[in-house]
Amino acid sequence: MMKKSIALIVLLCVFLQGWTQSKNIEFKVDKDTNALNITGYNNTDEDLEITLIIKDIKLLKGYTKPITKVVPAKSNTLFVKLTFEYDFYKYKISYSFKKVPTKIDNKIAAYNKKNYYLKDASKINEGIVVFDDEGCGNCRLVTNYLVANGIDFKIVDLSAGKENTKLMWKMIKEKGADMNVKSPVIIVNGKLSHSHKDLKVFLESLKK
Repeated sequence: MMKKSIALIVLLCVFLQGWTQSKNIEFKVDKDTNALNITGYNNTDEDLEITLIIKDIKLLKGYTKPITKVVPAKSNTLFVKLTFEYDFYKYKISYSFKKVPTKIDNKIAAYNKKNYYLKDASKINEGIVVFDDEGCGNCRLVTNYLVANGIDFKIVDLSAGKENTKLMWKMIKEKGADMNVKSPVIIVNGKLSHSHKDLKVFLESLKK
């Protein structure tokens, strides 16, 4: 009996969680004398670009194609007013959405790795230098953070050839670090940093 009760509680929690998530975006329809006012609600904490899609529409006028609008966080917007002559119309509402890019998102999207290449290896101990590998997710996290926060840095691209990889291992050896390092490998004003236990804390320290 107890096992059944626990199972019911788990199912209820899953249902409530799914129901709550479905309410993050919703459409409400207000009926006038000869019109339906369809309003979209963004109940999240982020500005969203929401696209209203109406399918199987019959005996309603005012909709010809999907309607996309930016709905600020915690607000609502009238998407469309549909008119009708007879009170036996039909329609089905669906939608899609995406986050509205912020200025930081746009800065990261415009980021071009080549513009940050370290051209003079003799300056490798000056400022912030990131040994960046194309397949390294944490490397991308580091460069995105630096770009987003306007922090100057240079890149040694490990995907560009063996010479850059040799340079990284040379720096690791010269600075007396354990050869068993984990990416990302970064040099900050001549000090080697790698195998970060908390990468977020390390990145925040670069802003100081």
